[in-house]
Amino acid sequence: MRTDLMEEAERNRKKIEIALATAKRGMTLTEIAENVGLPVSTAKRHLDRLASLGRVHIEDYRGFSLYKWNGKEVYQDRVYLSENHILFIDAMVNPWGNPFVRIKERKAGRDIGAIIIDEEKVSDFIAKLDGISKNLKDYGKLKANSKSE
Repeated sequence: MRTDLMEEAERNRKKIEIALATAKRGMTLTEIAENVGLPVSTAKRHLDRLASLGRVHIEDYRGFSLYKWNGKEVYQDRVYLSENHILFIDAMVNPWGNPFVRIKERKAGRDIGAIIIDEEKVSDFIAKLDGISKNLKDYGKLKANSKSE
């Protein structure tokens, strides 16, 4: 195993994290590559790795992606649905400064999709989940009874 290459990769990922952490907003792939002095393809590989580790998140907009650092300023948690099926729950801020919650689904290492919940709708979303959660057992009983009839 080439430890020198592994160390270089780690240094490059750290450079990328520093660039993103000090950016006033997210950065595009090209901006990151230019900032840290790497080819775009190499920067992309490192960003993919950082995203898989939860250190960087990606916001896709029409025709481009913004990369943002998941540092102390950003809240992220995970819900493991199975060994290779994860929900990432992020508190984020869009390019216009408005906070929101993103719930992103990843299965077998691939992002499946995401939902965005604006700040003013988060409480309503939680209340709806709480209501559904309280009724799950009753719903399961109804389904079981309907199958036995």
